[in-house]
Amino acid sequence: MMRRLYPLAFLLALVVAVPAQGQVTPEELEEAKSELLAVRDKVQGLADAYEAALAETEHLEWLIAGTEGQAAELDRQLEATRVVATERAVDMYIGALANNLPLFTESGSLSDIEAGLAYMRDASDDDQALLNQLAILERDIARVAQDLVEAEAAQLEANTKLVAAAEEMNRALEEAQAEYNELYAQWQVEEAARRAAEEERRRKEEAARIAAGGSSGGGGGGGAPPPVVVSGRTCPVNGVVAFSDTWGAPRSGGRTHKGVDMLAARGTPLVAIEAGTISRMGNGGIGGITIWFKGDSGDDFYYAHLDSFASGISAGQHVSAGTIIGTVGTSGNAPANVPHLHFEYHPGGGSAVNPTPLVRSLCG
Repeated sequence: MMRRLYPLAFLLALVVAVPAQGQVTPEELEEAKSELLAVRDKVQGLADAYEAALAETEHLEWLIAGTEGQAAELDRQLEATRVVATERAVDMYIGALANNLPLFTESGSLSDIEAGLAYMRDASDDDQALLNQLAILERDIARVAQDLVEAEAAQLEANTKLVAAAEEMNRALEEAQAEYNELYAQWQVEEAARRAAEEERRRKEEAARIAAGGSSGGGGGGGAPPPVVVSGRTCPVNGVVAFSDTWGAPRSGGRTHKGVDMLAARGTPLVAIEAGTISRMGNGGIGGITIWFKGDSGDDFYYAHLDSFASGISAGQHVSAGTIIGTVGTSGNAPANVPHLHFEYHPGGGSAVNPTPLVRSLCG
């Protein structure tokens, strides 16, 4: 089933944190949350349609490749059978002449002619299987050619549906992300005002303590809330995201899918799923811009098709959970019109396992 992330945990935190006198009221945040939930359902349907169209095109590509291979093999068999048939016909003609059979000479008695006919019947019986094989091959080639025409027509239709689904889904993701960004920007303004008011209150209290002969107190913290961390981990996509369980699905070149494709608007921040080290950073091949991340847990994580690395990130660097390490993109062999993160999970640094249950637990 398709799963989506709208940063609802963040919105719930805002409902609690923003004071009633602020410009962004709890009621407005609840309304925004409801709107995002409605958009989430729309994105779910669009993402489902995209995944279905993608699966259909991958299947048709496999079918066409197999049909083309079958057609080539049938052509080879037909040509080989024709060569054999031609050789047998020549051998039969030469053999008849060599044996002076009357059917191939200008004269002969009735008994001689009957003997010649018997020879040809025997030869015809011997070669009937060869003639049947030729007929079967020609029929099979015609059938496979028709199958190929139908498969190519279906592929064209499926590709059209895929492009349309991707365009509509991207629009919905971008609109939802823009709405979230706007809400987050409003929250930042309110948070700055709240922090300023809190700092002013602390300053006055500190001044009063000093005037009364007391000692100076400690400073406060604040800032934008970090990504929601569950048991030391957080969703690797810090924004609006859609994904489904496509583990093992067919991919180009006869491969099977060894991760989860997390669809999001281009440029959406990607973060460290847990505290750990940037093992490797790459740019090339089917993964495009990639990051191998070694978690402090001992598990490895692979981020692919990035649009860019985060500023200041380098191989060997240790980061905390939720640190921005890159952005969503379409590098490598990713479709140019479908920004997404290809995410892999390698427990203990071993082989990849289906990451969908993990990201589902972290991303909503």
